[in-house]
Amino acid sequence: ILFLGGFVLADAAVKYSLDRNLTRILLRPFGSKPGAILLGLMVVTALLSAFMSNTATTAMMMTVILPIIARIGKNDPLRIGLALSIPFAANIGGITTPIGTPPNAVVIGALSQQGITIPFGQWMVLATPLVAVALIFAWFMLLKMFKPEADNIELDMSGKFNTSKNAILLYIAFAATVLFWITESFHGVKSAIIALIPVVFLTLT
Repeated sequence: ILFLGGFVLADAAVKYSLDRNLTRILLRPFGSKPGAILLGLMVVTALLSAFMSNTATTAMMMTVILPIIARIGKNDPLRIGLALSIPFAANIGGITTPIGTPPNAVVIGALSQQGITIPFGQWMVLATPLVAVALIFAWFMLLKMFKPEADNIELDMSGKFNTSKNAILLYIAFAATVLFWITESFHGVKSAIIALIPVVFLTLT
């Protein structure tokens, strides 16, 4: 049920271009320097992968970086670095939450059978420092191995959020689900039950 909720959110996000719009907004502060753009893409991918499956996030973000790669010289090593950064960041970001990658849920299920419960928020508190260190290390290694030749990369940041009724309902469901997941230790509702919010709400609407 936990993963079903994550898959529903991911599919709806793609349907209403929430993933692309979030990427556009989150990338804007990183400017036009190749190294900063690489870091920005990895941070965005890791954030999305925390609440979607690694595979779905990678497939989604690859469509985002193709226009960026097209703006880079064909002999620039950064093209390879950008392509590799997406699966690296997706795998690292998947550690952040219980729904980020299947092994997390397997561990939580095994621990629960032994009477050990790890709330969604507590998992994030424990995992986030590890994710941050691993992400920075991966970024540093990619920059060293595939040193960019270009000084600047101009990105197209145009676009706007979908404001249709169904899109707004998705935004509400997405925000509510993530908020309840993060605050699980406060209200005591299990993360699997919370995952039913998008499944039921989006299906009914």
